[in-house]
Amino acid sequence: MSLRLLTDAQMRSFVANGVVHVQPTLPPSFHRAIYEAFDKIVPADHVEHPGKAKPNNPGNNILPLLPQLGELFEDPVVKGALTSLLGPGHMLDPHRALHNNMPHDGPQPLHKDSFFAFKRHVRTHRPWSLLLFYYPQDTLRERGPTGVVPGSQYALRNPGIDADDAFPLGGPAGSIAIGAFDVWHARMRNFTNQKRFMLKFLMNRMALPTGPSWDCADDRWQDPEDAPARFALSPLWRGTWNWLAGKPVPGEATGGQSEAELEAALGAADEERSLSAAYELAGRGPSGVARLGRVLLSGSGENLPEDLTSTAERGDRYAEDPAARAAAFGLAASGAAAAGPVLAEATGATSGVVRKLASFALGEIGADVASDDALSRAACDADPQVRINALYAIGRRCTMNGFAPALRNALTDPEDEIRVHAALAFVRCAQRGDDSLVDLAQAGLRDANRYVVGYATETLERIGTPRAMRVLLPFLKTARWCHFTKSGESIY
Repeated sequence: MSLRLLTDAQMRSFVANGVVHVQPTLPPSFHRAIYEAFDKIVPADHVEHPGKAKPNNPGNNILPLLPQLGELFEDPVVKGALTSLLGPGHMLDPHRALHNNMPHDGPQPLHKDSFFAFKRHVRTHRPWSLLLFYYPQDTLRERGPTGVVPGSQYALRNPGIDADDAFPLGGPAGSIAIGAFDVWHARMRNFTNQKRFMLKFLMNRMALPTGPSWDCADDRWQDPEDAPARFALSPLWRGTWNWLAGKPVPGEATGGQSEAELEAALGAADEERSLSAAYELAGRGPSGVARLGRVLLSGSGENLPEDLTSTAERGDRYAEDPAARAAAFGLAASGAAAAGPVLAEATGATSGVVRKLASFALGEIGADVASDDALSRAACDADPQVRINALYAIGRRCTMNGFAPALRNALTDPEDEIRVHAALAFVRCAQRGDDSLVDLAQAGLRDANRYVVGYATETLERIGTPRAMRVLLPFLKTARWCHFTKSGESIY
């Protein structure tokens, strides 16, 4: 069955609102069987302890435990939506989680998901990673679906509303909502006597877009009819749309403000105003880019330690260095030829914040040989937050271009998050038939971090050579989970 790609209207709505709903073609019996399996996994007396270990939850082992879930990703509606948003060849991330909402459970606080329990990389405005929410049961508002704040994926500041006032994602059994990774969301209150389950998967883009991957009839941006009123960021939406469509620049600026007014607005406390100004300046050509560069280089902050025990971002630091951050986003949107030199210069700034922002933005401008050396140096910076963002950026370049030494060095870093980003970069940069990364991927299979191991297996699979398979298959045979073996039952 051919893929059912998203339409222009659905894509425009996603860019602005950060969520799109689809209904797979799988029969009701499929979703009923999945619900019954979840119902056995999470007993009636289960009590949730936020932020602590989750008893009865298989976590990343949910797929080997219930391998039939793999049918979701081959469904023509689901695969078509993911292909539309992430391009062909997108990857199911090793991270996935079963979420439950027990009878009469209360709401969660609004939050953004963290990246493997850490949050030290700058959050991209582009759909490199998406959340897929799957509901196997009928999930009306009163049964406590996930609530989201439409358009909030671009905002670092907490929207400041109760989860019960958010937009409910649920729907009939089998409903799937695909959301921007950074959309503000939370579990809503369950008013019923029934359990509610939601299975969340993380999906990753593997390549830079070269053109529309959806059912595109008109690649020109226009604000969607359902555009959110609170986060009115038309210049940013246009930039994201153009990137998805494979266009190299943000397009013509449309606002009536002068460049001096826009530069002054970069430091505004109002995030909408600050980001809109940055994207407007990105469309003003060399003079706008010069202003953005000047603001970025004037930053003077240092990266502060994060609470690495927290598994969610609550928006506590949205006011830190807002002008430099907005300028980095504007430079990223302006394209490689315009922004590359100033971002490369900024990776050598004395300010740790500026080096971090510049390193992040170098991953947004696409392949740019002129700044490769600067990015490699940033990957070895003394500040771990700079290293994290440089490695995150290398992955979004999607080409090795001499980055192998920096990535090899990062795989020995004592910080888990740095090794995770290095391993993800290997997956995105690996080329079919290229054995040059096999040894590094093999080293990743021995790492103590579950995601480094997961990305190493993906790297070997993407390389696909006989040598890569000779490394991968023995590992998988040893690591295989037997989903037929049930706890408390006969092992024979």
